[in-house]
Amino acid sequence: MEPGQQVDSFTIIRLIGRGGMADVYEARQEELNRRVALKILFPTYAEQGEITQRFQREGQATARINHPNIVQVYATGTTPDGLPYLAMEYCPQGTLSDWLEILAQHGQLLQNGQALAIGRQIADALRVAHSNQIVHRDLKTSNILIRQDGSVVLADLGIASVRSATRITSTGTILGTPQYMSPEQARGGSIDGRSDIYSLGIVFYEMLGGRRPFDAEESLAILHQQIYQDPIPLQRIRPDLPGQVYRIVQTCLNKKPGMRYQNAAQLVASLDDILRSMGVDSRIFQPGIWATPGDNAYLSRQGQTRTPTKNAFWRGRSWDLMIAAPSQVDNTILLQELHTDAERYDDRKVIRHPLTPAWSPDSQWIIFSSNRDDDWDIYTLSIQNGDLVNLTDAWPGDEFHPSWRPG
Repeated sequence: MEPGQQVDSFTIIRLIGRGGMADVYEARQEELNRRVALKILFPTYAEQGEITQRFQREGQATARINHPNIVQVYATGTTPDGLPYLAMEYCPQGTLSDWLEILAQHGQLLQNGQALAIGRQIADALRVAHSNQIVHRDLKTSNILIRQDGSVVLADLGIASVRSATRITSTGTILGTPQYMSPEQARGGSIDGRSDIYSLGIVFYEMLGGRRPFDAEESLAILHQQIYQDPIPLQRIRPDLPGQVYRIVQTCLNKKPGMRYQNAAQLVASLDDILRSMGVDSRIFQPGIWATPGDNAYLSRQGQTRTPTKNAFWRGRSWDLMIAAPSQVDNTILLQELHTDAERYDDRKVIRHPLTPAWSPDSQWIIFSSNRDDDWDIYTLSIQNGDLVNLTDAWPGDEFHPSWRPG
């Protein structure tokens, strides 16, 4: 499909991704003037009844449940070339996999509260999906999308097992992604919602540990690991995490379904307990927003420490500016986003991929890392007048991850 092409009431804007059986385009629904994600089945699959049926079931399975953390399906149809399509909610912030890749390139991890909050949102989405007799079967970081407001949604129910429908896979066929499969799914056996809980455990492990617990060059080797091998304990990779976090991940990743959380509601309850103790809002994913109040900002690179004269938190996008305002939650500053007119700031101040932002103690400045000038530098932005300052312009290489330390 080319930009400008029409598919019913949708105008193609650009190709944004390619999955296992479909291309995904950003498109505009003319009659409602909104952006959508248009998922169009590959031509090679369009003539295969089983694949087409699976594709159509994705729309049916998703449309029948209503949850804030499950992607919305707006319409189904057929392109002028006869290819089935789904029109879905468009999530401009990309996937969790995208975010983890950016962080990994710079040696960073999601903050603990962020990872747990993301997992909690997906666990609650599973709770509702499972109550509707839907098992996802392919839960992974690339199927977790991030909305403009920072909340996350579960997508790609194309191979979901809907018990009320006739099974369309032949006996022994394995559907899913080996790195995220439960042992019972890897064996090709029957599965239930506890398989999704195992997959979510792998997502937790990846978010908190910076790596998946099982990986290999060959898919069969990964499946063997899923069935027979124990992962490296998360404690060994992240010895700084609370004990309750280890227990949650270990319970999700138990090889025996009967030893895992028996339903997603149990997992949600465990996550609520630890998030409550951390003072973290589980509803929003906002990279790098938690900071201890009463500290001074500092930058660290290759053993050097430099104290900037100004500190700030900023989060931006090409079409608008997101400014954060602090509110006290227990002993944590939780930064809540406020939409602000981007015209206050000239276009050259639009930042690409801002990471790990933080407030100044007086809430007048925000500090963050960005690659707006191709390499990664540390910037401050004034809340009052929009002055943008590159603090590390003279430093060679990349700088990132400004954080807080006692003054």
